[in-house]
Amino acid sequence: MRTFKWNRCALSSGIDALFQRNAQTVPVGSYPAGITTVNGHQGSGTIAAVYVINQKDNSVSQFRTDPTGLLVPLQPPTLPTGKLPGAVQASSNYLLVANPGDNTLTVFKRDRTTGQLTYKTAVPTGHGPSSILIRTLDHSSGEAVYVTNRQDGTISQYLVDVVTAAISSVTPATVATGPFPTALLSPADASSLNGGIAVVLGGASGIGSLSLYSAPDPGGSITLAPSPNPLPAGGGASAIAKNVSSQVAVVVNALDNTVTPFDLDPFVLSIMPFAGTTSLKVGVSPTGASFSPRGTSGDYLYVINAGDNSVSQFQFQLKPKMFSPLVPSTVTTGNFPLAIATLVVDTNKLSGSGEINATIK
Repeated sequence: MRTFKWNRCALSSGIDALFQRNAQTVPVGSYPAGITTVNGHQGSGTIAAVYVINQKDNSVSQFRTDPTGLLVPLQPPTLPTGKLPGAVQASSNYLLVANPGDNTLTVFKRDRTTGQLTYKTAVPTGHGPSSILIRTLDHSSGEAVYVTNRQDGTISQYLVDVVTAAISSVTPATVATGPFPTALLSPADASSLNGGIAVVLGGASGIGSLSLYSAPDPGGSITLAPSPNPLPAGGGASAIAKNVSSQVAVVVNALDNTVTPFDLDPFVLSIMPFAGTTSLKVGVSPTGASFSPRGTSGDYLYVINAGDNSVSQFQFQLKPKMFSPLVPSTVTTGNFPLAIATLVVDTNKLSGSGEINATIK
């Protein structure tokens, strides 16, 4: 049985006695490959939820949280996706799964109050869809969705109705990137409509980079931003994460065993090399990263390392901007950790971090 290992961490003041570094484990499907979360907010009635894609049985596992942050399987525990699901992303009202096995994007409607998924439709992507990004547009009924296609060197563009989860292609349906696009990030704060979109490129020779695209136009389409573009990353660049306040991002470099930090401006189209630090050394073959807030002074950064079954952990300080390793600098995970995410159980109260481990129990 494959398991999802949920690490509950004391990341908010006043709840240390409840959220210690203990681990809870719940079963998922075979070969879990990706994770996404929806933060809870009691005021809006949105329940915190976690979704895990499982490559071997072509499914997505669905969980809600109880008031203490423990995961509770929804019914049914899993729902079918397309073939070899490889990326997953959720909005408040829907969930998307990219399936490189049949080059499709599966759309599920999501019940905000229960977390329950209902199959909606599937639409074609390019070849080898590898990541998904959801962006707010300047009108209330739709959101823009972007999917990187690793084998094509393109991004597919869509519009999704936030009420019905109906999906349609944007014109043009795809935009070109450099070789092997693997991950997407919106450098802007979630409430901003001005920021662009960053695309991680694996590179034809394995030397990674970060390309910046414009903010979506009213129809949802993006274009390549002016120079300097792209910005250099490390070898085998494959994933990206930003902190909650959109002040910094890191690109995960699987071949270099590093992460490359970048400075962000959350209000304008701006992403720059990080001042003073070109890379942070992590464990062997890192596969993902996630930030967790630690109050107004900064964040924690967690990087999972598939090659040595560990999580590297850092403290990020906002003023001045700098990273420093925590003690201990690494902690052990299950076998071959593949993805990591942060979940806020209630945006006014609790938060925690979780990771996927392909651990047979």
